[in-house]
Amino acid sequence: MRPAVTLVLLTGDKLGAIQVLMVKRHAGARFMPNVYVFPGGGVEPEDAHALTGTASAVEEVAGRRGALRELTEETGAVLGADGQLRVGSAPEPQAAARLLPLGRWLTPVAMRYQYDTRFYGAVVRHAVDTLPLVPQEREVSQLVWVTPQTALQDHEDPSSPFTLPPPTYLLLHALHRQSGFHPLADHWERELLAPRYDPQHVEGHYEEAYHVTRPEVTLEKGVMQTGVIGEHYFNEFAFPNKEGILSAGHYQLPNPVLKEKYVRLTVQSEHGVPEGEWKTLQH
Repeated sequence: MRPAVTLVLLTGDKLGAIQVLMVKRHAGARFMPNVYVFPGGGVEPEDAHALTGTASAVEEVAGRRGALRELTEETGAVLGADGQLRVGSAPEPQAAARLLPLGRWLTPVAMRYQYDTRFYGAVVRHAVDTLPLVPQEREVSQLVWVTPQTALQDHEDPSSPFTLPPPTYLLLHALHRQSGFHPLADHWERELLAPRYDPQHVEGHYEEAYHVTRPEVTLEKGVMQTGVIGEHYFNEFAFPNKEGILSAGHYQLPNPVLKEKYVRLTVQSEHGVPEGEWKTLQH
């Protein structure tokens, strides 16, 4: 299983609403073509160069470095250790300390390509509207700054080509339910000070933030039809409004391939699969 990373850049518009940077994967991509995701990709051996410590700590820091590298490779943007986003070609490894773990998902067993993906978030407090980012054609075909609500609504619109894989959809849903950019940015920056995010203490504390999620799914012609996940599927410490994380129950999400149909997702608690009706998520 190949280690991978994805990075959520959190910023705000003039009204204080949350915005995130998303990229559209190439039509020829072997994994999830034509969908919108956050910048990211595979972790490379170079990301762990000269790192020391426990195996888990090295994996964590290499993942953060890989997220910064993939951001630069896909968008031409560099996240600085000062939290500023600028145009450039060389990532700043020191910015790894600004990345907040949001979750860790493993590709379902039923799928052909297998990834162990760590999700990170980082706050960008300055205006990004005029930053001349250009999609790197070898990596992605489009870049867009978008509010979570707009991304979710576009995905739910059967006439829109904007499509999201289920983990991205769920993360955007969690962001959408927060009260705005400034409260969430303040929370993320305070949360980073907690011991559970110190890579040198990864063995003792990271389980609190990283509840590893591996959906059990059924596929039809390679397309997910049903899925089951545990209720701690993202780092709940990262989201002050807990309503952004779905509670145990049964949900219908728009299918990323056939939008007129649904992916049926069950969120189960430690007590098992709950009873109840299917709730359709709409934004």
